[in-house]
Amino acid sequence: MCSLCRWDANNANQFDKPRQKIRVFNEDFVRDNLRFITNPDDNIESFAILGEDNNKIEQEIGALEKELGAQEQGEETGLYAQRAEIRKEYVKHKGEHKQTFDALEKQLSDKATDRNIGIKYKPERFGDQNYNVTKLKTEIEEVLKPSYQPSTGDQLSNYEKLIAEKILQPVSPFCPSKLQFGNLANEAEILITKKISESDKIEELAKDAVLNRWVSEGRSHHKGKKRACGFCGSAITTERWEKLEKHFDEESSKLEKDLDVFLNKIETEKNSTSLALSIFDRAGLLGLLQDLYAANKDNQTFLHARLSVWATMCSSRTKPPSTAGCGPICSRIRILRSPRQKSLSPITRKPSAKRKVWPN
Repeated sequence: MCSLCRWDANNANQFDKPRQKIRVFNEDFVRDNLRFITNPDDNIESFAILGEDNNKIEQEIGALEKELGAQEQGEETGLYAQRAEIRKEYVKHKGEHKQTFDALEKQLSDKATDRNIGIKYKPERFGDQNYNVTKLKTEIEEVLKPSYQPSTGDQLSNYEKLIAEKILQPVSPFCPSKLQFGNLANEAEILITKKISESDKIEELAKDAVLNRWVSEGRSHHKGKKRACGFCGSAITTERWEKLEKHFDEESSKLEKDLDVFLNKIETEKNSTSLALSIFDRAGLLGLLQDLYAANKDNQTFLHARLSVWATMCSSRTKPPSTAGCGPICSRIRILRSPRQKSLSPITRKPSAKRKVWPN
């Protein structure tokens, strides 16, 4: 039996039932690729065996090579041509991107540090002599956040006015007095609603507090001095004097004195509210504080009017005073006054901190 092809010369039936595939090679092929036949120590060179499957593979390879096309530079075809075109587009867009990026970087750099237009060289407006492009990029990221709230037109206008402010002379030190509107309202209510004995009272005077006060003052001017009325000239009889003495007893006199004291407190309070603003000259305040000053003056006018009404109510003892509207205004006066009490710098100097006004 042949050791290569498994041929058995003594068995003629082996062709009826072949069990092995037979390959036939010429001598040159055996000598070049199957040298182990003559020399067992030699190697086997790899080689391809032609057949139906190999032909199919060769056809597929040919189709793929045709789809790939030619690769020669400048004469590409097929997929090589498409790749060359895409590469051209890539190089083009990459260059455009770099050009745009460099232009943007230069624009940011100029806005941050250029000697003519840079934020760094405008500390009187932006307040930062160490400004650089990194800080600018950080602020841009901040304003791009969804949570960022841009300034309104009015706010920007106020910021511009504040930046344009000039250094002003310091204002005088201010030590405000404590306002007593709440205490005065309670005291007025007590005096107005206070009950006094009605025995031996002159009904006409008891019903009219204004007339009662007028007669009381006239009584003090006439007592022990005149026997005739200085107003109408009629004689003041002894009986009338006795009735006046009984009417203006100790309890009534005390109430009158308490009312006089209270009216003096009203005047003192009015003077205190006037003093709160009298030391300030509106022209000597920064623009933003001038608006607060004007609002404070309006509040002062309202409170003075309300105090005058309280004084009239107490003099006539008509009805308890109302404090409606006074509380909020008093609070605003204290709020406007507090910054001046803690530090006068907001009034006399421009802020030194960095302004958050976005540059144009």
